[in-house]
Amino acid sequence: MSCDVFFVGIDAEEISRCEKIAESRVFTAAEKALFEKKGDAAKTAAANFCVKEAVLKALADALGIKLFPAPGLFACVEVLRGPSGRPYVNLLGKIAEIASGYNLDVSITHSGNIAAAVCIASGKKRMITENLSYPYSLIRPRPQNSHKGTFGSVELFCGSRKMTGAAVLCASAALRSGVGLVYMPLSPYVRRIVQAHLCEPVFNRAKNPTAVVVGCGLTVRRAAVLKKLKKRNLPTVVDADAITYLASHMNILEQGGNEKLVLTPHPLEFARLLNGGSEGDVSRFVPETDAEREESAREFAVKYGLTLVLKGHRTVVAAADGKIYVNGTGNSGLAKGGSGDVLAGLLGGLLAQGYAPYDAACLAVWLHGKASESSGFTQSALLPHDLCVEIGNLIYDDRKNPETQK
Repeated sequence: MSCDVFFVGIDAEEISRCEKIAESRVFTAAEKALFEKKGDAAKTAAANFCVKEAVLKALADALGIKLFPAPGLFACVEVLRGPSGRPYVNLLGKIAEIASGYNLDVSITHSGNIAAAVCIASGKKRMITENLSYPYSLIRPRPQNSHKGTFGSVELFCGSRKMTGAAVLCASAALRSGVGLVYMPLSPYVRRIVQAHLCEPVFNRAKNPTAVVVGCGLTVRRAAVLKKLKKRNLPTVVDADAITYLASHMNILEQGGNEKLVLTPHPLEFARLLNGGSEGDVSRFVPETDAEREESAREFAVKYGLTLVLKGHRTVVAAADGKIYVNGTGNSGLAKGGSGDVLAGLLGGLLAQGYAPYDAACLAVWLHGKASESSGFTQSALLPHDLCVEIGNLIYDDRKNPETQK
């Protein structure tokens, strides 16, 4: 049953923050031409960006789906001006297909350094039953005629005497990813601790793993194993101490052959990579704005031919070919030690099952963030180990999507 209803989306932005995005890929060529014609690119770009956000919010409500803030999606909402100067919207690509039948009325206003927009979408309430949510739609059906070898194996080089929890969290997330086997070559001391928490891993070296995770709680000294691991040419997640080691040994990346590497730095670790491991304060290398984060991540991924996951609020995933995904899930409950170990293990498990590095990274950060939202704990009370079970609940491998199946 459907009825004629109205759906409202509202957004506001600081104009000064939009100076650097006027030339970004969130705008179409026609919009960029409009910016030049208007003469005040920052002001017009801010206004257009507000309209895009407002339109997507209104359509998300109308269609009953979650539309994530990715540059490719923003570019599907083109905002132009009529002869009278009144703004109007052209929907392009997939958005045009799924939102056909809605009338969009938009309005823009400015006050000082603030631009704001409102969108009213009028039409009939529809619930989209097709799974349109990227990257959730990447999840593969799990074949019933299968065995543990069907789903690959991941080898985890994680944990040390003072960081046994990192190994436990990484392995727990990998196990919940659906991977067939998890191998953990550990020192006797660390192995005893981990075995007290987990019985599923194989506590030995893997002969033929299909993916590797290195760095979680490993110590920088032991992270030197990364040099040997790269020669195996396996999909590899490089996290934590392994990133710190890599920052001082950038020649490992400069040699090329990085297409199977996925680096998962937090902002300070990324700054160390940009600084090349040099001594001294690296805080000046930390990208400050969202636009800087996206551009820095893209440039690094393209330069070294790898996949980069720049963690933080709205985690950025950058591919070797310049593609960018900005994650829309997560909350402050993830701002706790150990959350990154969970993400690394989940990502390694997906790689081991044959997901391409960029797809695995996008799906991992989405699931990781979504688990924090749906765990049932408050953001203050949420602990990293709570995420692992919830991640398992979110992987609907019978193709049902909790975002669209209400």
